Amino acid sequence: MKIVSRLLKFGILIVLLIAGALGVVWWKIDSLAKSGIELGTNYALGVDTKVEDVSVSLLRGRLTVSNLTVANPVGYEQPHLFRSGLFDVRASLPSFFSDTVRIESIDLDGLDVFIERKQKKTNISVIGEHLKKRTGGGADAPADDAPAGKSLNVGRVAIRNIVAHVQLLPIGGKASVVDVRVPELVFENLTPEGGGAVAVHELVRRLVPAVLAAILKSGEGVVPADLLDSLRGDLASVTEQLGEEAGKLIQQVTDDKLGPLLKGVDGNLKEGIEGAGKKVEDEIKKGLEGLLNRKKE
Repeated sequence: MKIVSRLLKFGILIVLLIAGALGVVWWKIDSLAKSGIELGTNYALGVDTKVEDVSVSLLRGRLTVSNLTVANPVGYEQPHLFRSGLFDVRASLPSFFSDTVRIESIDLDGLDVFIERKQKKTNISVIGEHLKKRTGGGADAPADDAPAGKSLNVGRVAIRNIVAHVQLLPIGGKASVVDVRVPELVFENLTPEGGGAVAVHELVRRLVPAVLAAILKSGEGVVPADLLDSLRGDLASVTEQLGEEAGKLIQQVTDDKLGPLLKGVDGNLKEGIEGAGKKVEDEIKKGLEGLLNRKKE
């Protein structure tokens, strides 16, 4: 009887410890999720990111995120670069307690974007430079200073009610702004096939260029061609370094192949660069051949 009693007490103790641990997770999960989103986005884009509220319902497998605000880079005047409405996230309940959270869908209602130009440089180009720095080891290579956290396996993302405010060159001493409204965007298969997963910052790095590409496409005929060409050039450079997965997302929402969409000012940027490189190479080759011939003589 003593052995049974001791086993019973031990069993009760284990149950209480597990319940206590789950209670701590339950109590802190909102703040943990909020911190993970802020740190991941900040790391990916290089600017301060704040989330007003995060609410996780473990029993329903739901997560809501309100008012995610991504600050403008230093030196730009608009109140933010991105500001979201409400995220509604549906996830697998058991996966909350694993290293990889399986997210069935993310629905975002409302996204406000400011694209601002200072002299010849836009806030988008500043963000793009940071994105490229974070991909020095390759698009999928983890960086030593990347924030720790759960990985995500994401099936579908839908974003609606997108408005981009694009600042044009100053006219009469005052900058003019045009609004670009973007149709609903739907992304499928955001993470690697076969159950693969990515960190929050990697998901942000893939989504942001695709959203910007959709804004540029919707801005045709509204935004001046020279500014569109400049932004396309910035985006092409970033996407090339981010790799194939980022390019696939752009193609999903623009119904266009990456090359034609992101060509530069003369509509033939890549071919022009390649042609110039070939010309220089030919001239060097001819010079070396002439030098060798003179030495032989």
